[in-house]
Amino acid sequence: MALDDGQTEGWGEDEEHLVFYHKNGEFRKYEEKRHRDLATGVIKTRPGLFRALVSTRGNRLMLMALVAVTAFALVYSLVLRGSNEGTLEGTECSLSAFSFDGSVYVSLRLKEPGTAGKGAARDYGEARRFEVILQVLNTDGAVAGESRHYAEHQGGEVFVRDVFPDYDITLSRALITGGGGGRAVLEETVRKK
Repeated sequence: MALDDGQTEGWGEDEEHLVFYHKNGEFRKYEEKRHRDLATGVIKTRPGLFRALVSTRGNRLMLMALVAVTAFALVYSLVLRGSNEGTLEGTECSLSAFSFDGSVYVSLRLKEPGTAGKGAARDYGEARRFEVILQVLNTDGAVAGESRHYAEHQGGEVFVRDVFPDYDITLSRALITGGGGGRAVLEETVRKK
């Protein structure tokens, strides 16, 4: 249909025009009461994010579950450290071990607490001395290899590493003795690569 053929608004002469009839308020009597009250303004919407989160029972349960899971994850990560991590005389220690190509690689990292690594090192003034005994244990729980190392830590990161032949080694252990008489024992399961 072209508009230039004497037609107005795109309707043909023999076609009926589309008309919308809206009776104001007439349809409201068939709605549920809470929808009618919300539309007419009897019930006010609750502003704010927190009020929306606790507005219904389901929302409150979901919010409590989210808070509980977050608290559990925080406690688990901060308080329950693994047996391969510890602190001795103000120095964080972490042990890692893996097996590759017939050898077991054991590494002990000594670092300043609260730092990511070498970039944020500060000088302790006096070096802290540690005696480290690295042991690897076989499937029977017997010591299959042992090495003794001495490390000085004066900030940043210091690594103590050793390689042992792999004869069914399943566990690595680090016995650390500090210069002040403190002791720590760290254990780590050997990962196969």
